[in-house]
Amino acid sequence: MTKDQLIKRIKAHRKARKLWCIIWMISFFVSLIAYVWFLEYFGDLGIGYLIISVILLFALLLGHVLFIIWVVKKRFKKYGLECPNCKKPIYASLAQIAVATGKCGECGATII
Repeated sequence: MTKDQLIKRIKAHRKARKLWCIIWMISFFVSLIAYVWFLEYFGDLGIGYLIISVILLFALLLGHVLFIIWVVKKRFKKYGLECPNCKKPIYASLAQIAVATGKCGECGATII
């Protein structure tokens, strides 16, 4: 991989990250609205439904966290922004180090 290819991959990754952030925000707020609707609709039915709603809220939050982790791992692999030696993602300051030196900021292996 050349330096220009690495820079293009980093830029493409940033563009895709913005799209995934928008998708995540929309899905998160839609699911929160659905949760609030669930509470409004079933809230008067007793303590059993309150327990179910708390479990549903934790499942909702856990699902969103797992979704974020999955998307982040998938994106780094898709754009080839992983060190071939240590498999660490090349992003933020590690990307700057890789562009400047041509080496991984974690293990020092040659990337470019």
